[in-house]
Amino acid sequence: MLFAVTISGILSYSYVGQSINHQAASAQGGGKLIESIINNTNKSATLGDLIYEASGKIVGQRVINNEDGTSGFGKIEVSYTGSGYIKGVGNISETWTFENTYLPNNVSQGVGHGVIIPINGNGSAKAFELGRGFPEDSGKIVYPGARFFSADPGGKLAFLNGVVGVTEWTVDSSGNYSHKMWQWK
Repeated sequence: MLFAVTISGILSYSYVGQSINHQAASAQGGGKLIESIINNTNKSATLGDLIYEASGKIVGQRVINNEDGTSGFGKIEVSYTGSGYIKGVGNISETWTFENTYLPNNVSQGVGHGVIIPINGNGSAKAFELGRGFPEDSGKIVYPGARFFSADPGGKLAFLNGVVGVTEWTVDSSGNYSHKMWQWK
């Protein structure tokens, strides 16, 4: 399945000239599970249920100075806000900020942070996501990704602690987005 290949590729991709900080990824959720995915040792892992869907709009963008030696590549910070639904929780609101690096092959690499809040206000979760954007002929960009959570242990989103999500974002030329997330098991 495309997503099974994608998660391995996403977690092993590197920024131009530097590797992903796997320690930061491990700190975001479930150390051994993440290590098994990074090192591809979890041979029985499968794509689980669709548990999260959301949509919204880009609300801000800014150019980022490339201080890390990748001055030949453009970087843009993009902020999104929207709403959606999480299985077993209900309606949520979400806000994301991604730092996207645009590569010469017309692919973008993104690292993002999000905050998810149930509409009833019972708890919250932070998310860390890695993804790559691939342009389609329609003008949309599709971003497969991997997401890690840290949630309020007493809230409705506590079950997300230790969950690794496989995501697919679609962003159109008007700045509208939608995404789905499946639980990686």
